[in-house]
Amino acid sequence: MPRCCRVDSFREVQALGYASWSVVKPACSIDMEAEYPLFVPPGALATKPAPLWTKREAEDYCEWIGRSILPRTDFLLEFLDEKLGVRPIDFELLAIGKGVVRSLQDPAFTKIENGDLALTAKGRAIAADSGLLLARVLQRDCTPNVRWTILRKPKNAVSYNLPILAGFHIALDPIFGVIGEICGVLRGDRNDDFLLKAYLFWKSKQLS
Repeated sequence: MPRCCRVDSFREVQALGYASWSVVKPACSIDMEAEYPLFVPPGALATKPAPLWTKREAEDYCEWIGRSILPRTDFLLEFLDEKLGVRPIDFELLAIGKGVVRSLQDPAFTKIENGDLALTAKGRAIAADSGLLLARVLQRDCTPNVRWTILRKPKNAVSYNLPILAGFHIALDPIFGVIGEICGVLRGDRNDDFLLKAYLFWKSKQLS
């Protein structure tokens, strides 16, 4: 089943340190001439684990995600030389997924770690941005019920205190979910159609 958020994938991406990636300038504007930007929230959010955030910090992070979606996904599309809204979405997401997987062949995005292929900080960034892109097209193509909210319970959930997309039969954390799918690509468990399959699966699960 082409489900984006698999439990075993979530366990892997939890170990990536979602809220503790290397710090860079936290602005939401993206320099198109720069190297691929790391995915780093502003201030203390970058060094404090998400489960320990206060309610206000969780809201600040959710707001940062909201401000970041368009500039970061536009950068991803520019980086891959792809566009949205030109061809049928199936063709576009398949091409974007293929472009992401091609990028993972670059040592800037993947490395050998304990004998296995793993994402670098930039690799985690392009994976996270792929998740934001999934969220962007789902919000565009689904009912208005699909909206960002913060997962408040249970506290032992991997996405606790993090933004999720509500409006589906099960909640979607597009960032963690797509990072997990890309980890599957590195293991050989997923293919370059991961983004298209995730979109089709989640679109079929929206609440009417």
